[in-house]
Amino acid sequence: MSKDTTLQIAAEHYESLRGYLASHIQKLMRESGQVKSKSASARDKLMKLNKSQFQELATDVYDEMKRRTDEHAFPFLPVRDDFHPKRNQARQKLATLSTNRFRDLATDIYYEIERRFPSVTKSIQERMPLEPYSPKQYQYPERNMDRYPSQEKSSQEKYARDRSRERNERDRDRDRMRERDYPPREREYSQRKDSSNTPPDYQKPATSPAVNVSSLDNLMADIGSMLTSPRSQSSTLNKEASSNEINQLKKDHEDEINKLQKEIDELKTEVQDLKASLEEKTNALEVSEEKVKKMQSDYDEKEKECKDLLEEKEKLVKDYEDLENEHQNLQEDYESREQMAKDIRQEVANLLDEVKVLQEKNEDLIAEKEKMEETIRKLKENQDTKEDNYSRRSSSKDRSPKEKESSAVRSELGKIFDDIGSDLRDGIIQEDRVDAYEDAINNLLDAKESEKPTSVLVAMKAIVISCKTITEDIEKFENASNIRSDEREHLDNLKNYLSESLTTLMTSAKSYATSQGKSPVPELEDSLLSLTDSVVDLIRYARDLKIDLRGGASSRRKEYKGRESSNAKTVPELKDFIKDNTDKIVVSIQSLLYNLRESNSFDNEFLDIVSGITSIVDDIINESHDTLDNLSASDYKPDIVILN
Repeated sequence: MSKDTTLQIAAEHYESLRGYLASHIQKLMRESGQVKSKSASARDKLMKLNKSQFQELATDVYDEMKRRTDEHAFPFLPVRDDFHPKRNQARQKLATLSTNRFRDLATDIYYEIERRFPSVTKSIQERMPLEPYSPKQYQYPERNMDRYPSQEKSSQEKYARDRSRERNERDRDRDRMRERDYPPREREYSQRKDSSNTPPDYQKPATSPAVNVSSLDNLMADIGSMLTSPRSQSSTLNKEASSNEINQLKKDHEDEINKLQKEIDELKTEVQDLKASLEEKTNALEVSEEKVKKMQSDYDEKEKECKDLLEEKEKLVKDYEDLENEHQNLQEDYESREQMAKDIRQEVANLLDEVKVLQEKNEDLIAEKEKMEETIRKLKENQDTKEDNYSRRSSSKDRSPKEKESSAVRSELGKIFDDIGSDLRDGIIQEDRVDAYEDAINNLLDAKESEKPTSVLVAMKAIVISCKTITEDIEKFENASNIRSDEREHLDNLKNYLSESLTTLMTSAKSYATSQGKSPVPELEDSLLSLTDSVVDLIRYARDLKIDLRGGASSRRKEYKGRESSNAKTVPELKDFIKDNTDKIVVSIQSLLYNLRESNSFDNEFLDIVSGITSIVDDIINESHDTLDNLSASDYKPDIVILN
């Protein structure tokens, strides 16, 4: 090896050792004021080594220093094939040294390099001077024993990591990992290394002079013997070995064996503790797995619940869309009904206009009638004068006015019942119902002619009962038969007329009874005739409906219409009829307007009111046409009696 290479290697070793031992050198300087070797024999042995032997020893110490400062290094220096086996053993034995012992050895190597290569070390000392001792810096020497101040910023950064790694080597967890990961031989070296690194509080102080010097001397002796060549080794041993040294080496080896046996026992105890800890952790792991399974089950349930919620959401969205469509349909229906209401209002307005026109025509007819009545009155006055003269000569006694009027009404009612006799044979209403009604009205006429006017109220009860039985028979037929809607509507109108006529008769009877017979008699008799006409119309129409169901609709309807035309009202009757129905129209229109204000929809009540108004107007029109068609001048001619 060339001289330059040797100097370069020495400079590298010296610079690395100077940074590694900086704090240790300062500590020695603080204690004694100068750096001295703790063993003169070890120093002497280093001085006796030749250049090659010293370079090999310095290289081994340098490699061990690098291994100790590397956190991920092997527990001892690896075997190199290019080295002698004994040198490899000596290199691996360096790992068993404690930190303080190794620092003492490295310090001796450091100063031996400084002695052998002063030119190299001087430049390094100038470049990396050691800082003077500071009491504050070494306030806690035991804790800062392994720390050293850097000479420059680069040195601090270089060795700060080394100090941290050296502290981590004493961590018990790393020992356990090494025990599992390393082979038996490697674990043995690791255990030796860790036991050597045990803090001073738990073993005999490593800085004791006796222990330190003897162990270091023996180590140097072993290293010296391993580094020598086979030939020079035997000669050196023969010259320098003595029986005391051999005995001392044997004793050290025995102590080392005892120490290792003790460490093995401690490690067995520790292994048992680790097994117990492992079992506890295994149990904890099983508990954790159970928790994980439970959490997984809870997660699956939550996921299922979320799916159910999503399905419910989709269902609600669909229901909402259906409701939206239904709302749209209802909105369209409402708009159509609103349009229908407008049309009905327009139709009602047109009907009212038509009623006004008819009322104007009626007023014209009434005015004409009044003129003709005035003419008739004058003619009657002349006739009355002549009749008075004739009556004085008459020997027969006249009957009372009530008897005359009752006789006329009875005669007219008799004609009516005679006319419907044939209609009762195949009709819905039986003859006993009509006979009961006829008896009831005869009783009413008898009560009117009696001395007790209030007896008409008693007779009214029989009339109401007979009318009720007739309408009940009609309703039974209506429910049991399949008749058209227009026929059913007309049948309802006839029943309404019957009800109105019965109400009018009851009002007239009450008025007659409360006035003690002073109420006008024709009013009661007219109401009775009107009720009888309503009953007859209802009986005939029901009979026609029954015949229609058997196939004889056309002939019976013509007959019914002919009879209706034959019952055309006179002008006074038409006047009263229009007056009564006009009042009904006014009441119905008021009800219709009230219904429109209270409700926006067209319910059954609204449609019934409109239908009733239409029916009343149709009846007024039909009655007016019938009366006007049958009206002639002969109706207004008075009966003139030619006197002889």
